[in-house]
Amino acid sequence: MDVTLGQIANTILSKLVVPFINFLMVAATLVFIYGVIEFIAKGDSEEGRNTGKRHMIWGIIGLVIMISAASLVFIFKRFWEGI
Repeated sequence: MDVTLGQIANTILSKLVVPFINFLMVAATLVFIYGVIEFIAKGDSEEGRNTGKRHMIWGIIGLVIMISAASLVFIFKRFWEGI
């Protein structure tokens, strides 16, 4: 059985990296949703609104980073398929 470097890289990316990125995307989405709920629930308090805004911003930043990471993984998978 002849295993190539591309097959090994695709297996690692598919079995380890992609599920981890998906988990972090879900976590970032939950942080964003928590921020929205906190912003609405504590709307009468300036500190509560600011905390909710911070959670929403960090959730968006996390989503952007994870989407970028998923795009890089996709590019690497396409690259290793060609080898």
